[in-house]
Amino acid sequence: MRIRRVQEQEHLSEPAGRARIAERDGAAADYLRRFYKIDWADQLLYHLWLNSGYWDVESVARIIIAAAAGCLPLRRPAPPAGPAG
Repeated sequence: MRIRRVQEQEHLSEPAGRARIAERDGAAADYLRRFYKIDWADQLLYHLWLNSGYWDVESVARIIIAAAAGCLPLRRPAPPAGPAG
């Protein structure tokens, strides 16, 4: 679905769309690894994954809002106590 979407938006062939996605994904992964020392594919970094190819933008927004509302109030866990001293 991502390839098809890029093809349509950027008027690319299937191989060019696939290459564009690989280029963007690689750049994003490199950025996060370089500056934040994280692996963007680590599932523990994300609270919600959506395949936006199944829904329109409004439906995706409603799903995100409903998920966020179910998590409110959003509180971060307290950091673990360090060694005394």
